Amino acid sequence: MPSLLLGPILRYVSESEATVWVETSAPCEVAVAGATARTFEVEGHHYAVVHVVGLEPGSEHLYGVELDGERRWPEPGSDFPLVRYERQERAVPSGSPSVLAECPYRMSPPSRSRPRKTRAGTASTRSEALALRMAKSPPETWPDALLMLGDQIYADDLSPGYEGGDCSREDTDPSPKDEVYGFSEFALAYREAWSEPAIRWLLSTVPTLMVFDDHEIHAE
Repeated sequence: MPSLLLGPILRYVSESEATVWVETSAPCEVAVAGATARTFEVEGHHYAVVHVVGLEPGSEHLYGVELDGERRWPEPGSDFPLVRYERQERAVPSGSPSVLAECPYRMSPPSRSRPRKTRAGTASTRSEALALRMAKSPPETWPDALLMLGDQIYADDLSPGYEGGDCSREDTDPSPKDEVYGFSEFALAYREAWSEPAIRWLLSTVPTLMVFDDHEIHAE
């Protein structure tokens, strides 16, 4: 059976529509809030963007994710309290002012040269802090969208936990061994960045706008 590798990530949301992005372990049909989409493949990786319609402006909608008819999200039995709840889509009311949360910091674990210093029990990134604060606040106080300004990964400064394509490359491959290289390795790097429970919950709940920055793009 296919499994949910990453997501759901809530992307575009309007008065009556929403799109939800996922990565799965195998080809399948993805169902979200009554809408379905088949996965597409990119270099052996499987993705889907589900287009949800018929939302009421200003309303909140609980949703889960099914793969080939089997419920895969929210994940049962998680130790992290945030992921025990249903995800929420909030349709944007027409003409209402929007609250935009800016998240400029990297979301992946600290690199070898840039360790993150935190006190015990505190969030280690601005995004995690936002997620933890939202979890304790009513939905009407949440931002309407997140703006990710880049450097969610450091392709040229790997985190200690990154397990990229070094092992899959040929010994004669001249590409740098200490940098992310090729589509599959970038996919793994973003999976690491977006899989922490607080971050995963945040991205599944608030619409996101993302751009690349310098550390996410480097010349071969």
